[in-house]
Amino acid sequence: MTNISSRLFLGVLAIKVAAVIAVAILAGPKGFLWSGDAQEYIDLGRNLVSGNGFARTGDGEFIAAQDRTPFYPLVVGSAMTLTNFQSAWPVAFIQAVLAAFIAVLTYNIALYFLSERWALVPALIVSFEPLISSLHLLIFTETFLVFFVLLFMYFFLRFFEHNRQQDIVIASAALAFAMLTKPVAVYLAIIPFCFLLWHGVRINLKGLGIFIIVMIIFVSPWIARNVILFDSFAITTYGQKATCGYQISAVFATAHRFSHTTPGIAMAEVRTHPRYQALEKSCFQSSVFSTLFGLFRAFPYAFVKANMLATAGFFTNEGYTAFFDRPSTTLPPHHNYLTPAVFSGPAWNDNLSRALRELSLFEGLVVLGGKLFWLLAVFFAGIGAMIAFRASPLRSPAFFLTLVILYFAAATVLAAGFGAGARYRYPVDAPLLIFATLGFVSWFSAAKYYFPVGSARGFRWLHKRGTQQ
Repeated sequence: MTNISSRLFLGVLAIKVAAVIAVAILAGPKGFLWSGDAQEYIDLGRNLVSGNGFARTGDGEFIAAQDRTPFYPLVVGSAMTLTNFQSAWPVAFIQAVLAAFIAVLTYNIALYFLSERWALVPALIVSFEPLISSLHLLIFTETFLVFFVLLFMYFFLRFFEHNRQQDIVIASAALAFAMLTKPVAVYLAIIPFCFLLWHGVRINLKGLGIFIIVMIIFVSPWIARNVILFDSFAITTYGQKATCGYQISAVFATAHRFSHTTPGIAMAEVRTHPRYQALEKSCFQSSVFSTLFGLFRAFPYAFVKANMLATAGFFTNEGYTAFFDRPSTTLPPHHNYLTPAVFSGPAWNDNLSRALRELSLFEGLVVLGGKLFWLLAVFFAGIGAMIAFRASPLRSPAFFLTLVILYFAAATVLAAGFGAGARYRYPVDAPLLIFATLGFVSWFSAAKYYFPVGSARGFRWLHKRGTQQ
């Protein structure tokens, strides 16, 4: 690592480790647990390291699981043996180390587009943005997933820069581990396959072969296990499970104009509808793609509207309302009435005003400030991406990063529906903020030297500057 990378790694690591120690002292063993997902990973991990297989515990029996993937539960189970499964601080400590690596990887990817000084900006934001910082402490897959995704992205870009086989080997292995960490990464392999074929030169076709072979080596043992136990070649069934729940609920609630847009409440309401029950049953009996196509044919307007609102929520939801959750209230503030999903129902104005009234002035300012930040980040990311696309040396890296962003947005929205939010955006926060920094720097330069700000002349200057980089 370079001197800047080393200092960035050590600085982020020191702060993250201090945060782990603080949570362990102030909040105790439960401080690293936030949702039911944490208990599920602990249960799967305990059974895995105890020799009971990748299985859930139910009524004294061990039920083999295929909807989750094994790597993160294996890490959780192995690390928590140090505390006899009494505390998850060892997992949080490992994630603190990965957070430091994430900062370095973000910085090095940013160097393809930014100077050394400006490349630090997205690296620091993805390290210390409040919601992301909390994910590093909690039992969630995101920290491991983001580490593997960024490792894959960095070495994939290095392969195109240097044509070294070891880079494509590391990129493929990293993507395989991402797939084994969280189901959302399973179809991400489509992007490097298409990208390598699109470039079409002999070396890249050789790289494609290496990429496929390495991935098969790492993923095939898990697939073999699923074939033996479930007679299925699928890496995971979670995508179908999510689509048959949250996606159908979002489209169905929008089509029938249900007033509630929170995923849990929407699902509770729509599940009593006979047509929904028929859709859910047929969904589990068919593929994800045929289910989505069937939804579009049955409810074309609602399908487009629901997924556009969910996409807007994916890119702009700050997630800070989760910090202000008050279980005693009838309308907990972490719901989606403070995201674009509120506009899917007829009572959006009442729901929005009720939600805002439950927040104090300070809480409201924090939430609105977070939304404004991510709204501006998406705006400047669009400008930065356009500049990078117009600069010939940056076109391939920009195209690759854009495809990764669009993949995670589409995969998350089509699976999670209105549940797509800030935590699920974390895998693309780094490339999104890299583009946003590039866009802001270019816009600020234009605003500083060319007035009026945002004039046609100023944006023509941006395009000209992009082609000259």
